Amino acid sequence: MRSGFLEKSRKLPAIKMKKTSHYLLIYLTIFTFLAVSCCNEHDENSGLITGDFIVEGFSNADFYCLSLPDTACIRDSAAYAKIFKVTASYNDCANIRLPEVDFSKYSILINHKSSGGRHFYHRSVTLDARNKTYTYLITTGTCTEFTHNTTESYNMVKVPAIGKDYKVVYK
Repeated sequence: MRSGFLEKSRKLPAIKMKKTSHYLLIYLTIFTFLAVSCCNEHDENSGLITGDFIVEGFSNADFYCLSLPDTACIRDSAAYAKIFKVTASYNDCANIRLPEVDFSKYSILINHKSSGGRHFYHRSVTLDARNKTYTYLITTGTCTEFTHNTTESYNMVKVPAIGKDYKVVYK
């Protein structure tokens, strides 16, 4: 009788270990899914924004190539050339190519944001014609707090041409 008891007691830890490892695997799978599911979020534009303004060869990581201001409303080619002047001579900087912009039709807005963690940006530009004011509002969302990286974006967008008698408020 005792030999049967010992035989059963030796099998018991192996069975418990298999069950525990299955639960652990299921838990880790669910946890991983929940942690990355938010990261399906992405940057979005709304309001008067006609599109992202993309400078070929420039990413937010290449900030050392250009001395971009934190906020700017670029209404003409002179301001465009001044703001996007390459200020460094690193090899990466030679790849920057500015797209042609018809400033009679479009203006470029910059609203730099930097924050810890992985973020996405919802950008919106609205017009208050009565007060001759455009508002460039950015709201952020966090995908996950499991990263200590900094998310940085100049949030460069193209909008219909903004007259010189209008001001831009950045939020």
